[in-house]
This record gives sequence, C-alpha cells and structure tokens, in this order.
Amino acid sequence: MGAKNYGKIAGIEEDIRVIQYDDGFSFDFINENKGRVSITPQKGFIRTNTMSGEDLLIFKKEPFELGNGLCHYNSDIYVLGKGTDNQECVGIRFTGGILAKLFIPNRLEMDMEDGEYRIKCHDDSINHVFSIRDKEIHLHIESHITERQGISGRVLDNTVTSMDITIPGGVGMDEVVPIYNAVLKMCQFLTFRKNIAFDEIALLKNETYGEHQFVTDYAELHVLNRFRTQTEKDWLRCISFENLGNSIAPLFKMIYDEKEKRPYFSLDFLPEEEDDVLWITPDRIKKICTCLECEAALHKITAENNPAFQKLIDDVRKLVEEHTQSENALQPKTYDLIRGSINHWDLAAGDKIKALLHMYAEIMIQPACFTGSIKAFEDCIDRFVKFRNTTTHGNYMKVTGELADTAANLMNLIYISRLDRIGVPRNVIKDRICAGVVYR
Repeated sequence: MGAKNYGKIAGIEEDIRVIQYDDGFSFDFINENKGRVSITPQKGFIRTNTMSGEDLLIFKKEPFELGNGLCHYNSDIYVLGKGTDNQECVGIRFTGGILAKLFIPNRLEMDMEDGEYRIKCHDDSINHVFSIRDKEIHLHIESHITERQGISGRVLDNTVTSMDITIPGGVGMDEVVPIYNAVLKMCQFLTFRKNIAFDEIALLKNETYGEHQFVTDYAELHVLNRFRTQTEKDWLRCISFENLGNSIAPLFKMIYDEKEKRPYFSLDFLPEEEDDVLWITPDRIKKICTCLECEAALHKITAENNPAFQKLIDDVRKLVEEHTQSENALQPKTYDLIRGSINHWDLAAGDKIKALLHMYAEIMIQPACFTGSIKAFEDCIDRFVKFRNTTTHGNYMKVTGELADTAANLMNLIYISRLDRIGVPRNVIKDRICAGVVYR
C-alpha cells in the first residue's frame, strides 16, 4: 500500500509523524520520542499538517497514548482542506450519488422559438428553515446546470443535485459527523436501502463578494464506503423530497434528535446490499418486531394508555393488598415480587401490532401491495411474534414463505406509521406504498 500524505500532528509539543495511505482511511503514527505521548483529539478529530500544506483531520473521539515506535490506526472519516484553522464552518454540502434518486431536476428548460432554441433556467430549489436544540437550521436542495465540451460540440446537463445543511450560528467540528449521519440515515430511509453514498461531501464557509454573501466549500469530508455496490433501485420506487413536501424538516429533526440508547427511528431492518432485499432472516424478523413495538409506543398503544387494562391492574393490586391482610398471607418479599411483576404488565406484542394495523388499514390494504384478508394477516402476526420470541431465546426455527410475506407487509406498516408521524399526507403515503417503496 503506497503513501498518500505525510505530515505531523498539530497542537502538541512532541514531534509525531503521520502517514496516510492510498486508501485514505489507514494511518501510521510514528513516535520517535523516548517516552509515551498522550494525544487528545479536539472536537472529535486529530488535527495534522501535511507536507503539501493541507490540514488533515482524522476522526477519533477518545484520547489515546502512543508508545515509542509505530502505531497503526484506521478511521472511517477524515477531512482534508487548507487553512481549516482559520475558517468557521457553517454547514455541509452533499452532492450527487443517492440524491439523483430523491430529487427531480427541473432547472433547465429548452424551447424552440422562431426556429431557434431558447434556454430558460428555473429555480427548482427546495428550502426549509427549522430549529433543533435552539439552533436555526437551513436545508437547501437544488439541481445544477453543467456544460461539457466534446467533439460533437457543447452539451448542457441538468442531472447533478446537491443538498446544503447550514447553521448560520456556525457548525462545530464535533457536530459535523452527527449532521452527516442524520442526512445519510434520512436518505437511507427514503430509499429503503443502506447501500447508498454521495459523490462528494464538503464543509462550507461564508464568503463575501461586494455586498453579497454566499456559502462556498473550503474542505472535503471523506467517509469510508463499506458496501460492495451502490443501490441501483429505480427512482420511481423511492420517496422523493417532492413527495415529502413540508415533512422534510420533521423527518430530519426526528432522526437528528434520536438518542443512541432510545433508537425510535431504527433502520436496522433495511437491506444492506441488493442481494439482501428478498432475504428474510430470524435477525431481521427480530428487528422488524422491535421497530413495530416502538411505533406502537409512540402512538400510545400501550397498557398505560388503555383504560380497561389499567382498571384490571388496579383491581389486581387491590386483591393483592387484601391478601396481605388475610390469614393465608405470604412472606413480604413474595408480595414485592408480585407487585414488581404487575408494574411491568403490558399489552401483548401481537396485540400492539394489530392495533397499529387497524390504525392504517385504509392505507395498507391495497391490491397493489397486499393480498389475503385482515383476519388471516392477524393470525400471521401472532405466528410472526411467536417466531421472534422463540428464536430470541436460542431455539432454531425455519423462516417460511408465510413469515417472509408477513415481514414484507409489516415493513410496509413501519413505513406507513413513520410517514404519518412526520405529517406526509395519507394519499401520498398510499401512492408510495403501492409503488413498491418498501418491498419490490
């Protein structure tokens, strides 16, 4: 493997050399000092200066120590640019790649008038402004017109799309990766694929020309792509930004605000490669059930929000308390165990999923994407949940064709619920589900 960049770690007294290899994500740190050297990343990045005069920022969250000699390190993310120390980042620009399947370019129009071609340029941009954690965020999507010169002459092209996420108050380097992850996850959701990427990602700064202020890129953000191939899914079976309309902002906020220990917008059930689309495994069934239970909880389909269930719990608690005063009373710790058990009573997972199904039956039960009866499907849901419970406890069961079909329908239900939660009109949801966004 050849070297791509040579440099030194900046901001420390010790002389630590850095080699970046050709793949871009492999690094060697060389410590020729006699003792160990502590390295503390600044806002999630190790800042280095290369021999070519560029700044190389290597993503690493935790501090570490370098012993004498060579230490190898792999990182999934790095930033490359000039003078990054003196620039204030105000956003990130995503260009090309999966955006071509999620936005329909309409900037270029060609007409013929009086025997001559007339070219008109339209503003096809989508703009949203919203707040997250007291920060004003601007989301801007547009297509671009490029000109190519070839043997056959000049050609105008309108196929490249970009998305800017900007924060006028500034973006700290520790916020760059969370913003990237949120945009990636949003596009994965809209595509129903994990194997997506962007052609280019750049950090943005404010620039002033005369009386005009605009944003321009000043550094490249590079992210390791772990997938063998990028999805070739037809754009007609994706959810476009035009489909989302004003729901883009709620979707981005929902994903960006998600907590690691409370993943209420999990995409673990999405296929990672094209070969995985039709492949239903016990693990995928488990992830589908988990997402459905989460959706049910967010719709308040729980024992806590069921008056009849709460009355039953109250009646049982009274019965237990009466029993503690009876002549056949048990030991106190046994009652503590009983009370603790009652506190965790809830609706059965299958009943929660069926209640969610009935909320969206009008959208989901369509000839284009659903066959059979609701009653038969409810029976399949019970077997689906039983399969999850059995395999989770270490037992082996075969995934049948019936379970695979049920999985497809339940993934539709997850999407319907999430799109409804962010405010997408039901007629648009129905159109996208019938178009085969989830399972075709």
